[in-house]
Amino acid sequence: MFSKELMEKALSKQRLTAYNKNQNSSFDTILGRYEYNLRLSNSLYPLLHVLEVTLRNAIEEVFVQDFGVTWYESNSTFREREFTKIQDAKNSLVRFKKIPDSGRIIAELHFGFWTSLFDRHYDSKLWHQKNRLLRLFPNMQARDRYTRNIAAKIEKIRRLRNRVFHYEPIFHWADLKRQHDDILDFIYWMNLDSCAFIKKMDEFNNLHKNTF
Repeated sequence: MFSKELMEKALSKQRLTAYNKNQNSSFDTILGRYEYNLRLSNSLYPLLHVLEVTLRNAIEEVFVQDFGVTWYESNSTFREREFTKIQDAKNSLVRFKKIPDSGRIIAELHFGFWTSLFDRHYDSKLWHQKNRLLRLFPNMQARDRYTRNIAAKIEKIRRLRNRVFHYEPIFHWADLKRQHDDILDFIYWMNLDSCAFIKKMDEFNNLHKNTF
């Protein structure tokens, strides 16, 4: 149906190799897996979008409450690595003649910045004060509300996000359904309405197959 030569030219032989199980699949099967991967990735994009936006806004709300609207100026709160990323975000906004306020800065910071805030370094320094974890995750059961649990889950989600956003294969991941559910759980922990909103458009379960 499709020209192997033209499709390999468009997508590259190297990229398509990842969809050739045991090196003996037909080209139509390889393209089928590629298409399936695209559809799966597309179904996960809205969830990853809502998770990232909800997370950064929820963290900002806690920071503004406790540190004020210029929370991003506090170099005593953050490690040098995270503080440098904040400064880079501010500088980027200034270059484009935008006011570097809290709302614009959180939008400028990458997902990796927000996930890094759950590293062990911030455990007692940041989260085990003023009930910040409870305020950030009000719908999370107390027995699970520990930064080590949150860090492990958000790191797996970050890796999945990077695969999806960089067009890499995920169709063969044995725990993909579990990771999808973890994204929903994470959103639920923060915001009930945000979770209900994204569930309305969640097509993952309709597409996902146990094997391909």
